[in-house]
Amino acid sequence: MSAIFTIPVIIFIAITVVLFLFLFLLVSKQNKKIALIEQQQNELSLLCDNMQHSMQTTVKLINKEKEQESFNKLTEQVNQQQSTMTTNMATTEQQIKSITTRLTALVNNVDILANQQPEDKLYSRALKLAALGAGIEEISQNCEIPMAEAEMLLAVHQTKLRDT
Repeated sequence: MSAIFTIPVIIFIAITVVLFLFLFLLVSKQNKKIALIEQQQNELSLLCDNMQHSMQTTVKLINKEKEQESFNKLTEQVNQQQSTMTTNMATTEQQIKSITTRLTALVNNVDILANQQPEDKLYSRALKLAALGAGIEEISQNCEIPMAEAEMLLAVHQTKLRDT
């Protein structure tokens, strides 16, 4: 009886060993899958970190490009304003030279008029009165010149008018 009882025990032990081996292989296979998943998770984490670093670098580069574009635009505006100012300064210098020339001419004319003889002034005034149509008596009285001179002045003026 011990032999019969031992065969089922041996079969039971053999099945138990086979089951343990099967479970061991199954657990080992699952552990390998878990290890592979953990490795993939670590790789994905590293990849995410690298992508985040790349994005930060890209954002920094984009910001630097925008800053450079702004700087370039400001530089261009400053250059345009400087060019305009240079042109305006040249124009202003030309205007100042022109005004200075005119002023010098006017000062010279004032000096000439100031140095004229009083008689010259009277005759100039007499010519103006003649041009305005004044008569001999009016010219003589206003300019304090003799009637004969006023007559001669009026005649010369009328001759000039006919010739032109």
